[in-house]
Amino acid sequence: MMTEQEKIDKINKNGPDYLNKYKPENITYNMCLAAVKNYGSALRYVPEEYRSEEIYAVACRNDGEMLWIVPTSLRSHELCLDAVSSKGEALRYVPEHLKTEDICFAALRKDIDAIKYVPEDILTPDFLHRLFQTSSYRAADATKKYAATASMTELISKLPKSLKTAKYYKELLEKIPGLIWCIPQKYISLALCKGVIKTMGYSSVAEAVEDEPSFFNLLPVSMLDHNACLAYVRSGMLRGGLHPGEKRDKVLSYYDACLEVVKELPFLVSSIPPEYQTEEIYQLAIQTDINIFRVVPEKLVTEAICEAAFEKDPGNIKYIPEKYITEEMSLAAVKSSGYLLKYVPDQVKTREMCEIAINSTESGFDFIPKHLFDEDLALQVINSPSTYGLYVLDRIPKSVINSEICFAAVRRSAREIERVPKELLTYELCLAAVEENGGVLREIPSKYYTEELLIAAVKSGGWRTFIKIPPELITEAIIITGIEREGSNGSPGKILEKVSDEMMTFNIAMKVACVRPWDLDCIPDRFRTKEVLLKGVERAEIVVRFIPESLQYKEFILEMIAINPKCRELLKTEDWYLAMDHSNQ
Repeated sequence: MMTEQEKIDKINKNGPDYLNKYKPENITYNMCLAAVKNYGSALRYVPEEYRSEEIYAVACRNDGEMLWIVPTSLRSHELCLDAVSSKGEALRYVPEHLKTEDICFAALRKDIDAIKYVPEDILTPDFLHRLFQTSSYRAADATKKYAATASMTELISKLPKSLKTAKYYKELLEKIPGLIWCIPQKYISLALCKGVIKTMGYSSVAEAVEDEPSFFNLLPVSMLDHNACLAYVRSGMLRGGLHPGEKRDKVLSYYDACLEVVKELPFLVSSIPPEYQTEEIYQLAIQTDINIFRVVPEKLVTEAICEAAFEKDPGNIKYIPEKYITEEMSLAAVKSSGYLLKYVPDQVKTREMCEIAINSTESGFDFIPKHLFDEDLALQVINSPSTYGLYVLDRIPKSVINSEICFAAVRRSAREIERVPKELLTYELCLAAVEENGGVLREIPSKYYTEELLIAAVKSGGWRTFIKIPPELITEAIIITGIEREGSNGSPGKILEKVSDEMMTFNIAMKVACVRPWDLDCIPDRFRTKEVLLKGVERAEIVVRFIPESLQYKEFILEMIAINPKCRELLKTEDWYLAMDHSNQ
């Protein structure tokens, strides 16, 4: 049987509900006292005979909610104070005649929601002022006169509706001026704001705004003088924006305030009164947002503004009037991006600029004036990395194009052969093009189709070029070149598909056997000779599948097996081989 102390230890270890596990006759007073000391809620399981004033006091001190269990006759001032100090909302169980200022004060210090149980006559400005002095409702930064916490703001919002009057708020702000930010906007009057600023000890509205910029959004427009507006725009609060309305208009009615505004919010430059839209204003705006240069009024586009805009971003040269574009400015622009040569007036462009533009990653060679284009510049255009993949001959003046330029262009890209002027097109040029890319054969006039040129085209273009050659021009050498070009990993079969029986030769068959013997099935039987098959089987045993009937005899088969022993296993799948006499093999 467990001792009393062992039972107490069990309750302390397992929580308040554990007391309920014992039968009433096995529960002692000391067990109950120990339970409520650790867990006030254990009062629910204390037998009636043990519910003494001591038990009630200890339970409510640990869990104020247990006040509801205490008989009304035993709910003393001291007991109620202990209960609300533990849990603010226990105020609901405090008898009305005991809801004194100190009990309500203790409840609100613990829980804001207890306000709904506080009698209205206690919630005086003096009472809230006293509450404000506590750490729960006053921010840690005591140097700020307005430093209320979010809890105080919430408390003000939960005041009974009957207390939310102009008179009540006026009296409250006389005690705690910093609560002006907690007051509904409709109660904030000119007189109220003046009183708050005076109570806070500020000598002027500007001083108040400088110390706490949020005053600016709170105060009526009529209180915002020049110094107050200037204090606000210098406070750093402009980053949050300056919303349209009377207050923005007020700020922008002072020139020095406008200067501060465009430093932070350059896009507001167009909202500044016309009389304040000066060169100085726009230069400041441009320093913050280069895009502002695009909207500078024409009358304010001076040389100084253009220089400032260009210094911020050379790309602004596209918006600078021609009369302000200098050679020095143009050279700097092209060095930053070759494409900006487009915006340099032709009379200002120099050869140096053109060379820089050609070799820039953002090429501006399209904007070289004809009078500066010569053979040397044309060759630079052709060899520039920025022109790769482009038809450069289309971009070079025809008066400059000659044979050397055409050869350079074609060597850079065979597709340029399409753009070569007819009078400059030669056999040598066509040959150079197909050597670089056989695919351009279709662009070559047929009069230049020699065996040499077609071999060169097939050598670089493979079967895709071969199939475009007119059949009457296909020779043994062209076919063999195609087979060599495709090789063992390509598609010689695509070549052989276009080779008719009449075109086939022993040399072609031998080339297939050397390069890709598994394509020997495309070779007519009469060219699958002993020499061809023996050459093919050196590389692939599959050749035994292509042996014509005339060679299906033992001596030849043994010769093939001697060259490639792997043939034997593959031959076992051929009916004609199985029917042979294999004795002495």
